[in-house]
Amino acid sequence: AITNEANQIISYAALRGSEVVVMKTDKVPLYPDELSAAAAWLRAIQPVGPKLNLVSFAPDELSLQLRIVYDPMIPLSSVQVAVLQAITDYTDSLDFGGLFRFVSLVDVLQQVEGIIDVIPDQLQAKPEYASTFNSFARDYLPVSGVVQVTSSIDDLTFTADEL
Repeated sequence: AITNEANQIISYAALRGSEVVVMKTDKVPLYPDELSAAAAWLRAIQPVGPKLNLVSFAPDELSLQLRIVYDPMIPLSSVQVAVLQAITDYTDSLDFGGLFRFVSLVDVLQQVEGIIDVIPDQLQAKPEYASTFNSFARDYLPVSGVVQVTSSIDDLTFTADEL
């Protein structure tokens, strides 16, 4: 069989029960016609038995409201920039279909120069099809397979350590 690489648009896939969540290379969902074509291909190659359903969603939105305690010897603006970059780097490093773990984010943030503590005020996520954000305690498994942080510097409260 000849493989046409131009037709290979799925770069990420994760199995969720009887659903296969897929995305393109740049972590964007498939267009409806692309999803239909991929689903038809999947139906054609599936063996007899339970059938898998192919789905593709935009990244789940992740809203983090955090209190960050930092060393006042480090300029606040430097700490803020480094914290935002660390959050982005952590979420970008997650495997497709992987679990967002708040404790792992805290580990990453505590590697930022001057960070003493990270306290969650509110952790929320929203899949594409949801109308509102839902709170989670520590871990979040994205429906789409990937998260996109929607938090800004305004969602983070920075407090200088008083010790």
